[in-house]
Amino acid sequence: MKTRGFTLIELLVVIAIIGSLSAIVVGAITSGRQKAYDTKIKATLGNMRSQAALYYTDNSDYGVEISDGDCSVGMFTEPTFQSLLSSVDEANAEGDAVCYTSDSSGGSNSNTWAVSSSLRTEPSDSWCVDSDGVGEIATAQIVSDNAVCQ
Repeated sequence: MKTRGFTLIELLVVIAIIGSLSAIVVGAITSGRQKAYDTKIKATLGNMRSQAALYYTDNSDYGVEISDGDCSVGMFTEPTFQSLLSSVDEANAEGDAVCYTSDSSGGSNSNTWAVSSSLRTEPSDSWCVDSDGVGEIATAQIVSDNAVCQ
């Protein structure tokens, strides 16, 4: 009785198929990882909205009259906010969270805020949350003396 082994061509075909399948799986995992980072950014900024509401309840304002993109003033200096901002910066790998507060009432209290951060899956897009309850793809800016997502 004669046993027959695999030919070189058969082995190369099997290796090529396994390599192709591996490339597809690795691509899917990488894409899923990027989406997970985006989800972390969105969730963390959503948590920031809740923390800002608590901060406002305790202090009656957000801590500064006008902050133009600075994440180291007012309520953003609090350890809770610094922790949330660090988490966002780690997730977006750019360290580009942008924070705004403003005073649209003409008084000394800052009564609006907005924070945005770029997303990993589409770096030209930013996720933005603000004191009006907005959570969307936009950028944080001051418009008509209000810090908003636009």
